[in-house]
Amino acid sequence: MFASQPGVSGGVVSSINKDGPRMQLAKKDRRAAKRYALELPFSYRLFGRDQLVQEGSGHTLNMSSNGLLIRAGARLAKGQPIELSVLLPSGAEGPSLTTLVILGHVVRSDVSEASVRIVRHGFMRIQPPSAGADSVGS
Repeated sequence: MFASQPGVSGGVVSSINKDGPRMQLAKKDRRAAKRYALELPFSYRLFGRDQLVQEGSGHTLNMSSNGLLIRAGARLAKGQPIELSVLLPSGAEGPSLTTLVILGHVVRSDVSEASVRIVRHGFMRIQPPSAGADSVGS
């Protein structure tokens, strides 16, 4: 029988026998960065051997500085390089559109969700055309 061990964080170790229930240590969250629940639309391009393999869209489920969990319209191949263009909400400064561009790798994928490790990222700001810019040279 294993007794409770001082200094073991995350749970209590209990006896393990073939008759009774088995208790496990509660797993400590080992992530290096805090995750934020953000549901934002994105488009993606998945690459393989220097060529575009798949394109699509979806939305983020959560994000951190190291990676993100996404829901795409199709299953993404694990290990593939991916480029995501995440549309960020407009700020108080006006109607400009800011896009977070992420280059990364798919590290886990199932039918409905995929995890992406961020390799590089950057921001693009797009100013919508003004209403008076429609007529040119009138």
